[in-house]
Amino acid sequence: MSKQTKAKLLLTSILGLPILGIVAAYLSYNTGIFKNIGRTNNGELILPPVDLQVLKLESLSSNDRPTTFDDQTWKLIVLANDGCDKQCQQQLYLTRQVHIALGKEADRLERIFISLNNTPLTHNKQQSEFNKVVNVIMKLHPKINIASTDKENIEQQLKNKVPELKNKILLADPLGNIMMYYTQQHSGKEILTDIKHLLKVSRVG
Repeated sequence: MSKQTKAKLLLTSILGLPILGIVAAYLSYNTGIFKNIGRTNNGELILPPVDLQVLKLESLSSNDRPTTFDDQTWKLIVLANDGCDKQCQQQLYLTRQVHIALGKEADRLERIFISLNNTPLTHNKQQSEFNKVVNVIMKLHPKINIASTDKENIEQQLKNKVPELKNKILLADPLGNIMMYYTQQHSGKEILTDIKHLLKVSRVG
């Protein structure tokens, strides 16, 4: 083989690498064929990610802790229906332990509890059963932010990406991209491992 032929083959190989990358990404997203090859995350990836802002969250936290949910921190989000059953309470406890275990990096993570409601909640419903639940959560988890959102809207936004939203834990990056979720089968250790890795490689948040 001549030097000229070798040079052409080398050039073809170099130019072909980006194309192969695009093809591999396409196959991975559309067929899942590469889903478990070289996988390092424990959570389930959400592809493409969902913008946190489209969930239209309404803050239910106390007035001394207002939030717009757009600050550049990583966000660990617990989803539940109007109340917070035993499984929901376990998820809240799990995320609190993960948060504590981050130590000096804890300020880079924010915890959010989201109530899935068919009708928006307001601060005027002070006597409602759900507000009683909110008050209990805030006492047990003073550093958590609480929000509500329309159930139909969040189901539409996460349709075909997160099965059965109740008692799921979502992870959003500092830019507001919901990019991973965890089920009740995931342990706190698995969630902590993912977050520590993401904090290590992240240039923001």
